[in-house]
Amino acid sequence: MYAIFHPTRHSIVFAGEIPERFDGNYVEGVTLDMPPYSDLFRWPVGAARPEVVLCVARDNDKHYKIYKYNNEVELARYRPTGWNFGGFMRPPTPAEQRKARWRAEHAGRWLAWTRGFGEPVGVGETREMALAEAARAGYGDVVCEWVPPGPAAGEAAIS
Repeated sequence: MYAIFHPTRHSIVFAGEIPERFDGNYVEGVTLDMPPYSDLFRWPVGAARPEVVLCVARDNDKHYKIYKYNNEVELARYRPTGWNFGGFMRPPTPAEQRKARWRAEHAGRWLAWTRGFGEPVGVGETREMALAEAARAGYGDVVCEWVPPGPAAGEAAIS
């Protein structure tokens, strides 16, 4: 596992691999202990706000541990890093890669997708053209997305 340092966010993100062409600061071969992710940020009514403290072992600078609250930190074994826990980064799945390629190939056009953005089933210069193409392919219950032109498409309009 890798610890990737994001100085502008003052956070450390943990990843299974380093993205291609990444030239930032990271440490290879780290381990991480943490409570269940779903509990880490849970804030029940009346409870103290989670502080989420990222610590590193005093005897092993590659072993990190996350505590939900400051008062839980085992100071004899761990010291707070002073950095925020930035979460986990994972590589895109093959399905996410296919969707990204489809969007890049059809930037500046409308796409029709099966519900949940499962598969692309139509493309057109207008929303109506994308819907018509999806209908010709046998899909009536679709969601449409306009993909802005350019390589840094940003957010898409969804209807």
